[in-house]
Amino acid sequence: ETVPECICLARQHRYILLEAGGKMGSGSYGTVYTAVDQVSNMTVAIKKQEIPQSDCTCKEFLVYATLAHHRHPYVQCMLDYFVSKGRDGGHCLHMVFQTAETTLYRVWQTPVCQTGRLATAAVANFLFGAVSGVGHLHDLGITHGDLSMPNLLVQNNTTRVADMGSAHNAQDVLLGCLLYTSDAADEEDSV
Repeated sequence: ETVPECICLARQHRYILLEAGGKMGSGSYGTVYTAVDQVSNMTVAIKKQEIPQSDCTCKEFLVYATLAHHRHPYVQCMLDYFVSKGRDGGHCLHMVFQTAETTLYRVWQTPVCQTGRLATAAVANFLFGAVSGVGHLHDLGITHGDLSMPNLLVQNNTTRVADMGSAHNAQDVLLGCLLYTSDAADEEDSV
């Protein structure tokens, strides 16, 4: 089901990019911009992803659509989305997210972490958020696929799992097998 263009335009004009283009960063699956939601006056992050004309799905969007029905405090949620015209007859999907102060990667690069003086309570909070968020994804049958410090957002000393661009349905990863075994275990059984 496609979203009518008039709704997409209304959603698109709801957000105003910050600074010179508001670009926060880019990666394999899109570019992230900082914007202000004119309705809530809240700062948001908008991930723009090109979708070629030959492809009508966006795996990351489908994961976030599932997560919208199963929210969790340690998993980034999609607040809104809209579609615009892209290059070569394709479209651009814009996913709107809550922002965070920083990422765990940036925290790790600070002098406090580099000299081993990060409080044990802070480390426990970071780990608790990451493990709780990943546990929630796994409960829903989703594997993250790219869990790393840059994909763990930090807000008020807690982490949220973000960036579902490499996420998979666990059944897809296991290729329909209900029981996972390593190659080594299979070789031992055959001996």
